[in-house]
Amino acid sequence: MQKALAGESTISTTFRDKTLGCYVNWYAMPIYKGGVDGQVIGVLTGTNNTDALRALLSPSLLLNGQVHAHIVDSQGKFVVRNQTCFIHEDARSIFDTPAFSDELQQTILSAFAVNESAFLSLTNEGVLYEVALIPMGVNDWYIMCVVPQRILVTDLSQWFNLQRITFFAIFLLVLLLTLYIYRMMRQNNRSMRKLAYFASITGAYNRAHFLQELPGRLTSEPKALIVLDIDNAPTIKNLYGLGRFNCLLRHITEALDQQMDSTELFCMGRNERFCCFWTAQTRIRYISA
Repeated sequence: MQKALAGESTISTTFRDKTLGCYVNWYAMPIYKGGVDGQVIGVLTGTNNTDALRALLSPSLLLNGQVHAHIVDSQGKFVVRNQTCFIHEDARSIFDTPAFSDELQQTILSAFAVNESAFLSLTNEGVLYEVALIPMGVNDWYIMCVVPQRILVTDLSQWFNLQRITFFAIFLLVLLLTLYIYRMMRQNNRSMRKLAYFASITGAYNRAHFLQELPGRLTSEPKALIVLDIDNAPTIKNLYGLGRFNCLLRHITEALDQQMDSTELFCMGRNERFCCFWTAQTRIRYISA
């Protein structure tokens, strides 16, 4: 009250209320006449049970109670606190527990003296904890976060596993996409080659492919270039239809393909004519058409 009447800003502290039998947070705020530069004419005070504020930092909201947050002042005294496994029920200060050694206490107070954050590790009952104390910018209060180190390690390991799985999933997706593109290109190449070098009706080489392959076959001896024509082709089309005529063309193609060896070549030319390049001189060939 005296500090508030002296014109200091909001004052707060936590003390044991013997009547209520519990700790309460107590606040005092100076009242100025004519604004904050005017005369202090009174103090506005208020109290509330620490349990009410403690609910604001309920452990159930933080990783199922494995991470605890508190608010302490620059002397380590609790403003708002939770229950942890190493802070006693009736502790008014974080230093009221053996978990904070004298060395850690000096480290924390040295950071508080210059309004800086403090990060430290401590062991209690065989469990290693990571502790962070960060200034809030309100009065001289600090947020204190306590978490078992195994939780952090587990989260980090899970994060790395997630990154690894994501990387392999992306790699597999890229690989499948590459294979799909390669397969489509191969199919397109085969389709383009089929259109460029093969007759659509019979599947035999067309004239363009025949002329492209012929120069390389002229080294064989002896050789003959023969043109096969179908007699009365228009009459066959008129009497039996185009479908039956195409069957005839395919039959001739199969017969020629059976008679040719690897050094010989034939194609289906224009006007339903077949061009054949034969290298045998005395061999007699039969075509059943």
